[in-house]
Amino acid sequence: MNTIETTPTTPNTSTTPGSIRQVASDLQESARAAIPGVRRQLDATAEVTRDAAATVIDNLRCAARDAAEVLRRDAHHSKHVAERYIGSNPWRSAAIIGAAGLLVGALLSRRR
Repeated sequence: MNTIETTPTTPNTSTTPGSIRQVASDLQESARAAIPGVRRQLDATAEVTRDAAATVIDNLRCAARDAAEVLRRDAHHSKHVAERYIGSNPWRSAAIIGAAGLLVGALLSRRR
């Protein structure tokens, strides 16, 4: 049977202020040495983020232009359809407009 003998370890209770200062100084040096690398990584990440944002903005602009064109085309078509209908049915159009006016008037008078 194998047995391993271990000696109990006790924490070092003789930490001196000088050794704490040395550790703090070493940590400060390490942090200062790491700053340029961290800065380069942040700059690279910022550039990638700017590029992605610019792409998204361009895509949104194109989508907005496309939607505006579709709305403009639909409005133009609706205008022509309405003009044809009114031109071919003037009395019916006048009756529909009058009925819509009465309905809106009745709804507005109820609200007050």
